[in-house]
Amino acid sequence: MLPFTIDTYFAAIEQYNQSIWPLPLAGFPLAIIAIACAMQPFAAGARVLGAVLVVAWLWSGLGFHLLHFSTINFAAPAYAVLFGVQALLIAWICFARGRLNFRFVPGAQGLAGVVVVGMGATSWPMLGFIYGNETFAAAPMFAADPTATVLVTLGVLLLAEGRAAVWLAIIPVLWTFVDGATFFVLGAPLGLAFPVIGLVVFVLLVLKRRSHVLDMREN
Repeated sequence: MLPFTIDTYFAAIEQYNQSIWPLPLAGFPLAIIAIACAMQPFAAGARVLGAVLVVAWLWSGLGFHLLHFSTINFAAPAYAVLFGVQALLIAWICFARGRLNFRFVPGAQGLAGVVVVGMGATSWPMLGFIYGNETFAAAPMFAADPTATVLVTLGVLLLAEGRAAVWLAIIPVLWTFVDGATFFVLGAPLGLAFPVIGLVVFVLLVLKRRSHVLDMREN
């Protein structure tokens, strides 16, 4: 049993959003910037996208988990550490190593990437709006909300090139299982879609990496 209910969970999101309002509204334009940098790459695009993801993971990890959600969930501080680690990994790969480039390529990975980003930026906030009190403050937005942040990150990584994308997907994929288990226990079976999304994204990333390696060997 969890120390909170589905109503308590979305009430916590609403209270959190209200306490920092209107900052959660920045989640949508940040998601637009992220997908734009991935779809239309430019010289500093990878760094801009990396900065957006670092801010999102730190914000949802420290702001939501550590400073707010920890009041109803004893595991929240551990979640905050996990999100902080992911932020550091993104910063290290995008800034210190410069080993992550983004480019939209038509195909399964490219299409799935756009769809998953859309789910994190629009579909999940709408579900939160419905499950909550049908107020905009109850909508879990990208950067402010962990689940939305994970979905947008997974979608963006499907548009990345290089094996670093596979490694950066490990923590987000693991989080989809945490979300799935949480919402299932809370009586929201729809949450089981999260681990399915995580597994599909990870398989697509591995296949994309394998195809890239085979192309390099042939050339």
